[in-house]
Amino acid sequence: GTALKEQRELLARQDSPRAELLRALADWQWVEATGDADAARRLLESVKKVRAQKLPVEDELAVMEFQATWVLEGLWAALKRLEAEHARVGEDDGVEHLPWLYLARFLLGTWPELTDPPDALDSSMASAWWAMKGAVALKQKRVVDAKAALAKVQRPPFAGAVRSSPMWAASEGLRAVLLVATGSTDEGRAASEALVRELEAEPTWPRQVRWARALAGAVERCTSWTCVGSVVEPAGP
Repeated sequence: GTALKEQRELLARQDSPRAELLRALADWQWVEATGDADAARRLLESVKKVRAQKLPVEDELAVMEFQATWVLEGLWAALKRLEAEHARVGEDDGVEHLPWLYLARFLLGTWPELTDPPDALDSSMASAWWAMKGAVALKQKRVVDAKAALAKVQRPPFAGAVRSSPMWAASEGLRAVLLVATGSTDEGRAASEALVRELEAEPTWPRQVRWARALAGAVERCTSWTCVGSVVEPAGP
């Protein structure tokens, strides 16, 4: 947080397309980790300015806009914006927005069917993708496929990683659910408890904490897939 603040202060004295993009990147990292509303508003302004400059970063800008809108207006509004952007650019301008598109749909209860993830994804996005794929398979009672997907869900690479991105939080949360639902009850509950502890550290994003607590309650109560509804947000606006 200190480093990102210092970065913004240095960049504030510069006036160039590159500086605006770097300001956006600094705020993006902070919004991901904390859900800070002021940073989210700054991020939306930077997205507008960078987009007007026609730089070749449309895919990244779509994700920035999605996450800032998620913080300020909720997940449904964020999904609508991302779907509109996806319809405009498709997959021709990169694949980074795709995991966020599927994550939003998944959390809103649409249970999208997923293929294998694109090769270009970073580890957090690929892990969350496999976790969602496993959850969908388990909901459809395809336990073998769910276990195969679970085997590809990665553990966060360092302490504090799940606070660095909602992707890691989603990956760890769904990993806990999949573990419990496929018989590894103690391991799944331990993963869920660790997720809550980490997300409760300050500064934090309240929405993520509420989701993790609901998930912890679900995996504590049951040892089957029937409780998974507790970790999915209500569908609709």
